[in-house]
Amino acid sequence: MNSEQEAYLAHAANQLLTWSTAEALIATVGHDIKLAGADNLTVLPRILPGNQVSALICHLLNSNYDAQSDSYHKQRNMELTIGADMLGRVYQSATLFAPGQAPVVIERRASDRASAITIPDMDMWAILKLE
Repeated sequence: MNSEQEAYLAHAANQLLTWSTAEALIATVGHDIKLAGADNLTVLPRILPGNQVSALICHLLNSNYDAQSDSYHKQRNMELTIGADMLGRVYQSATLFAPGQAPVVIERRASDRASAITIPDMDMWAILKLE
């Protein structure tokens, strides 16, 4: 958990917190990583624990499959936001890897609270590497 989430739980230590859905829980406590601009997308971040110079790898999966055409609906201009508490450091570059395409260096914007990356387009899956 990040410090904001820990503070929230400490404040609510003697209270009962209830919610009806996963979305309600996330709205209450926040999140470290968010992909906006499309539905049915999954983000799985990976990093080598304890290695302060390792890349952050994000696996991106598009679940917008059309069985009739046996294809995925291409998603465009998605905004990936990663909280600064999760990153632990500032990354200097972002590269997107997708099947059948050359790697693309994409813009990364950083603040003291988060890093934001615009994913220009994605078919079935992609891998984002932050270094």
